[in-house]
Amino acid sequence: MSVLSIAASERKFYLRGCLLVLAAGLFWSFTGLMMRLATHTDAWQYLGYRSLGIGLTAILWSRWQDGSGPLAGLVALRSLGLAAVLSISLASTAFIIAAKSTTIANTLFLSSCSPLLAAALGFAFLGEGLSRQILAAIVVGLLGVVVMVSGEISAGNQFGNVMAFCSALGFAGYTICLRRAGARDLSAVVFGYAALTASLALIVTLLSGRPLLPPTADIVIAVLNGIVPLGIGTIFYQKGAPFIPAVGLAFLSQTEAVFGPLWVWLFLGETPLPTTLFGGAIILTAVIIMALSGANQRRKA
Repeated sequence: MSVLSIAASERKFYLRGCLLVLAAGLFWSFTGLMMRLATHTDAWQYLGYRSLGIGLTAILWSRWQDGSGPLAGLVALRSLGLAAVLSISLASTAFIIAAKSTTIANTLFLSSCSPLLAAALGFAFLGEGLSRQILAAIVVGLLGVVVMVSGEISAGNQFGNVMAFCSALGFAGYTICLRRAGARDLSAVVFGYAALTASLALIVTLLSGRPLLPPTADIVIAVLNGIVPLGIGTIFYQKGAPFIPAVGLAFLSQTEAVFGPLWVWLFLGETPLPTTLFGGAIILTAVIIMALSGANQRRKA
């Protein structure tokens, strides 16, 4: 095969990966809107039924791929699979709690710190170098967090802000697991995450005395949220990840943070504070700086 044909093939796969990750972020961006429509469920009730939808998607996807169930694939991943399950469970659980406690814009913008945290975790656990540009991006991103939190004392909930940041930390950990996995398929992790969060949600709901069966409309919304935005979006993300450098993943998946606040503003009139928009813009700028820095390093290599 000639050099030109190899380069053309690489570009084709890279473009496909970009489209998949962009689509993943766009799918995920509808989660906030769907949560706001489920007005009679608390965070744990919603999380439990959403996890059922995710689990169903994972089982169907696994059957369609190779005819086997996801449990065998999860066991084969061993410690890496466990770390990935715990990371994505933290990301999802903290995100739902945050979205039920503060504004959708605040939740999404703070969650978009995950690429910056992933860079720090990559340095700590994978030995990945941190250039001066990436260090500057991390500092700028933290500045954006301070700006957002300072303006949300009256409009939002500081507990929700903390949960949104924990969501970013969990997704950063999941990104590190994807990097460590290389060519290995982590699709089974989605099933493990769904089983864990559904069980946790069931226990918390029972202990809190909340009903296990909220209104049917809310159950339908939560299950559909698990099947379509989160389930399909996560599959797209995993399928696109092997073709894109980590910095590209960090940048392209931010379509969620861009479109998520837009949907709740257009359909529900939830208007973010100026400090939320300003702080969010600072965070997204930091993500762009990091992505451009990584791209430059890749070109030099």
